[in-house]
Amino acid sequence: MRNVTAVENEIWADPLDLVIVMPVYNEFDCIAPVIFSWRRVLDTMDLRYRLIVLDDGSTDGTSDVLRELMREGAIQLIEKENTGHGPTVLRGYRLASTMGTWIFQCDSDGEMDPADFARVWAIREEFDMVVGVRRQLTRNALRRAMSKGSTLLVGALFGNRVRDVNAPFRLIGADWLGKMLEVIPHDSFAPNVMLSGLANRWKLRVHNEPLNNISRKTGRSLRREVRVMCGLLAVVRDLLRLLARSSNAF
Repeated sequence: MRNVTAVENEIWADPLDLVIVMPVYNEFDCIAPVIFSWRRVLDTMDLRYRLIVLDDGSTDGTSDVLRELMREGAIQLIEKENTGHGPTVLRGYRLASTMGTWIFQCDSDGEMDPADFARVWAIREEFDMVVGVRRQLTRNALRRAMSKGSTLLVGALFGNRVRDVNAPFRLIGADWLGKMLEVIPHDSFAPNVMLSGLANRWKLRVHNEPLNNISRKTGRSLRREVRVMCGLLAVVRDLLRLLARSSNAF
C-alpha cells in the first residue's frame, strides 16, 4: 500500500501564494536536479509556496529519491498507485486549489526552464491564466503532431485564446481552477488540454508567454511514444465530453 501524506487532509485557512503541481513517473535520472532547480528559483522569490510532487507508482527508483528529498524539506510528496498522467495531474490540481491563491503546473522531465517562471509570476495579476508557449524546435515529430492536433481540436470546438493547449508550464488562479475542475472529466487523458478549452470557451484573460524548451534526455521509451500516439484519440473523446458538460456550466 502506497503512502498518502497528510497534506491531503490539511485545512488551509490562510492560502499560500503559490502551489506547484508536479506529476512524476519513472524519472530517476533527472528528478533530483529538476526539483533542486525549481527550489533555487522559488527560494529567491518573495512568496509563500509549496511544491507538491505526485509519484504515480514509479518503478525505477524514483520513489526512493523523492522520499529522500522529502526528508530534506524540499517537497511535499504524495505517493499513489499508477493511474496515468491525467488523473494524477487532476488529483494534484484538486488538492492545490484548496491550498493556494495561484496554482502552477509543471512536468518533471526538465523540458522547461524554471528560470522562466519569474517572468510568468510577475504578470499574473493582469490575467486569469498565463501559459508558457513552447517553441517546440527540439521536440520529435510525433509529439509535435500530437500538440498540433490537440491545438486544432481545441480551436475548432472552443476557440483560440490558448496557443499551446497542453503546455506543462501554466499558472492559473485558484478560483477559476476550482470552477473548471467541476466540469472536467475525472479520467481525462490530458487535463491541461481541457483547461485550455474551458479558458477559451469562458473567455478568460489568457496570456501566452513564448518560452524555450529543451529535448528530454532521459525516460524515452517505445511505451511512452505509443501512449502519445494513442493520446490524440483520448483527447478527442475528452473534448467532446467537455463540450457537453461545459455548455451549461458557466
